[in-house]
Amino acid sequence: MPKAVSTKAARARPPLVDGLVASVLTGQKVQLTWQSSAGADVVGYQVERATVEVLTEDQLLRLRTDTRPLPEPSVGAIRAIGAFQRLTKAAIPQTTFDDTTIDLTRLAVIESQPIFEQRFAEEQVSGDGKKYRFAVYAYRVRAVNRQGLESGPSPYVLTIPSAVQYLFSKEAGVDCQLKWQKNPESGIQGYRVYRMESPRINGPGQKVTRVTAEPIAKTTFIDRGIGKEQRRYWVVAVDALGQEGQPSAPTWHYRLFRSYYEPFVGAWHQ
Repeated sequence: MPKAVSTKAARARPPLVDGLVASVLTGQKVQLTWQSSAGADVVGYQVERATVEVLTEDQLLRLRTDTRPLPEPSVGAIRAIGAFQRLTKAAIPQTTFDDTTIDLTRLAVIESQPIFEQRFAEEQVSGDGKKYRFAVYAYRVRAVNRQGLESGPSPYVLTIPSAVQYLFSKEAGVDCQLKWQKNPESGIQGYRVYRMESPRINGPGQKVTRVTAEPIAKTTFIDRGIGKEQRRYWVVAVDALGQEGQPSAPTWHYRLFRSYYEPFVGAWHQ
């Protein structure tokens, strides 16, 4: 844990670390990379890891009802995050770190009081839902300056892919064209596209179709012949272990009240 410091010393702490990425390369190797600190006197970094407990899309009734779960279900929600433990004995000078002290194929449980816990009502969780097949961990990094002062922790990242960014759609008659930004993680095998069929804006009980059964390598996709009714799409990345990541922000096809939006957006829109 970081040392307690005075108010004056706190002002001299380095800025937070940005751009942390966790790439799952194998079940026994996670590669971390991050941006160099903006602090001029930063001499190294400390890496921390915490156990994460999750619920799958098969355990959460809303997700299981709306979308048929995969044979090996994906993470549906974080249930708890344990205390972070330091992996580096001393600050390391480089902006990369390989964690080879884990085995994602062996489930892990939080052994002490979690630092975060999300409570779910009994009616939200299915007792017969299939549990997640992999262990899940969170990582974060702190910068250390010449005085030995540490920054606060970076935002944490998980051992599932991060959310796909910059998903846009474009109507082309009865087709919907999609494009998105490539994920920053190494080892991404592809992406899955999901489509919500209901014209309703939000809420449970809306059928969701997994448009691409297998991950696609490209960062573009055309959903052909879908028509001109309102649809909502999102995309998830799939890593080397077959883990689906967090969903992207959605994009719309022939959005409700479309005429009101057209003057303010281009052909590609969200």
